[in-house]
Amino acid sequence: MEGILISYQIIPKDKRIEAEFELSDLLMLLAKKYPGIDNIDKFLVHLPFRGLLLLDLSDYVKNLSNEEKIELKKLFLEEFEKAKEEQRARAIVKVVPFDKLVRTDLVEIEKAVAELSTRITGKWRITLRRRGDVKLKREDIIKAAAKPIDTSKYPVDLKNPDFVVYIDIIGDLTGILIATKDEAKKLKLKS
Repeated sequence: MEGILISYQIIPKDKRIEAEFELSDLLMLLAKKYPGIDNIDKFLVHLPFRGLLLLDLSDYVKNLSNEEKIELKKLFLEEFEKAKEEQRARAIVKVVPFDKLVRTDLVEIEKAVAELSTRITGKWRITLRRRGDVKLKREDIIKAAAKPIDTSKYPVDLKNPDFVVYIDIIGDLTGILIATKDEAKKLKLKS
């Protein structure tokens, strides 16, 4: 996990401050196992979009193994679910953990998907979300992301995929997540 996109309530009131406090609490819980991850100011990316917070953890996780990154993602999602159940997270509506966080660039997107594509072991699809003024064409983004995936072995299935390659373009940054069908449903990733 290299990044986390957090959606928070803006209606009837913008709850950014509350969402930041809730996020800080979640990160403090993770800091028991991952020291230094609770420094929210170090990781918070300032976005021009209301209702969104983005944590760029790429520098923090660069020395972690893939297993440790997967464990961090799992632990974060578990703590978020627990916080929701216990009403400690009310301003935060949704979280999406990104396996990769890259600059919004076709070559970077293709390279990131190539690194993650070994996780795809069945039918798949790409789900693309774009926010802000994105100069790249939708078709070009999808073509670049699909290029490294072996379609002869793992066919595309738009209706009933086993895996979702979720690409979220947030201005100059792009988050990429390879999710199983169940993970995509649980994270409420739009199709």
